[in-house]
Amino acid sequence: MEYAVEAKDLVKQFGEIRALDHLGFQVEGREIYGLIGSNGAGKTTTIRIAATLILPTSGTLKVFGYDAVKKASEVRKLITYLPEEAGSYKNLSGHKYLQFMGKFRAENHFELEKMVQDAVEISGLGERLEDKAKTYSKGMKRRLLVARALMTKPKMAISYLEQSYRRAARKHRR
Repeated sequence: MEYAVEAKDLVKQFGEIRALDHLGFQVEGREIYGLIGSNGAGKTTTIRIAATLILPTSGTLKVFGYDAVKKASEVRKLITYLPEEAGSYKNLSGHKYLQFMGKFRAENHFELEKMVQDAVEISGLGERLEDKAKTYSKGMKRRLLVARALMTKPKMAISYLEQSYRRAARKHRR
């Protein structure tokens, strides 16, 4: 069976610190999967390896059968990554930002326009897309960034929402 994500014996060492110690897990296609753990448990490291941003020290992580190290360019074609700290270009309008980002993936003008139109619909920002991103609320910026991430119709979306989890956990403990 081919998994959406399959980690086997994953190790990541940062100097003397072992961030991942023989981690293994599988995520099936069309499954929503969350990494939950305390600070320093290796959540961010695991996500960054899956997104091909850092290399593991040893072990393997495959995304839809592609090795995230040996076939990183193939993995990048299938995924989108939206870290919590992502930002838009504040002096571009939301619409111009979507067009700019779409050019990295679109193969032609028609495909670019289709992607941008999809993002416009996903964002739900309407006429505000003509305003500069620096005038957006935090929620509007996040909607713009989610639209940017999904407009390419990725096979897998990776999103990092650590602060949201922490706030929810604090509220739950009260």
